Amino acid sequence: MPVTVSAAKKELHRLVGVVQGNGKTVVITKRGTPAAVLMSYAAYESLRETALVSSDGSLMRDIRRGLRDLRAKKARLYTLDELFS
Repeated sequence: MPVTVSAAKKELHRLVGVVQGNGKTVVITKRGTPAAVLMSYAAYESLRETALVSSDGSLMRDIRRGLRDLRAKKARLYTLDELFS
């Protein structure tokens, strides 16, 4: 949902409610060009965590290895109850 900067200023309270309520993002444009994005804090945290994990080469190698092992039936998934009981 694109919104101009001036409209975003006028409608900020409502737009925050929109992104909080449904997880959507609002693209804020300046002179017709996307300039910023308004999103819920939960969506921001999720995006930040994804970027952090993706930027860790060692962790990504471990994830890929684990997924390969699961596909090859060399490993299996455990529930938290199974792990901690």
